Amino acid sequence: MVVCSIMRAMQIRFLWWVFQNAGVAQWQSGSLPSFPRGFDSLRPLQLSCNASLLLMLAFLSTALTNPATICRAMAIMLSKNTEIFMSIIKDGFYKVAFAAGLPGEGGLVVAKDDSVYGGDSQFLYSGKATGDQSQVTSAITVSALSGTAKSVFGSTGGKFMLQAKGTASGTSFHLAAPAPIPGAQGIVITGTWIAPLEL
Repeated sequence: MVVCSIMRAMQIRFLWWVFQNAGVAQWQSGSLPSFPRGFDSLRPLQLSCNASLLLMLAFLSTALTNPATICRAMAIMLSKNTEIFMSIIKDGFYKVAFAAGLPGEGGLVVAKDDSVYGGDSQFLYSGKATGDQSQVTSAITVSALSGTAKSVFGSTGGKFMLQAKGTASGTSFHLAAPAPIPGAQGIVITGTWIAPLEL
């Protein structure tokens, strides 16, 4: 309603400006009408080019800034495009499971504004989701807690990057990534939402 009120005020101000600047009419002849004919022109009166243009703009202003039309358009846009304002991955705590060449223990991650931070007893991981829920892309950095930590790829310690792709929904995400080590089996990461951030 506030938007509609603002648009109506802008429209009224514009129409008043047109009224003040358009003028009423312009003689088609370059000279003044003859005295005997009073204010009758030898030719019909015509609006000046500027007046016509201003009146056309006034008409468009009325059509395009009609408050009811704008409010209806905004309601339709919001109802049909709500997903634009949604996170790719819902904020909250997630339980994650890994499937790869070697068994791996599950972990816990926190998602906030499509950024994900988490870890388990061996590794810490963080990443950022981009795209949309049907095509999620995330570069995940994995860092070992110690030099003896063993990953599901068979590597020990260190840090590596996973280029993951997959999908997400309101309560879960499913990502797959190739192994960072040549010849090793890739990994599948499944996250299940378990609680909101505000406990």
